[in-house]
Amino acid sequence: MPEGRQVFATMTVEDNLRAGALAAPRARRGAAAARVFELFPRLAERGRSQRAGLLSGGEQQMLAMVGR
Repeated sequence: MPEGRQVFATMTVEDNLRAGALAAPRARRGAAAARVFELFPRLAERGRSQRAGLLSGGEQQMLAMVGR
C-alpha cells in the first residue's frame, strides 16, 4: 500500500466507503460496505460516523485500501 493516504478527511468513514463504492454495481454496494467492516473490524469499532481525518494512520490506510 502506498504511503499516501487518500481519504476524504472531513467525510465520515461510511461516506468514504460510499464514495469508493460508486464504481461498483448499485445492488452490491451495501454488501460491500458490510464486508469492509467484517475485514477491518477496527473501522467498525471507531464508528461509521467518525471523520476519516481523526483516524490513526493505520486506520486511514485500511480505509484507503478498500477505497481503491
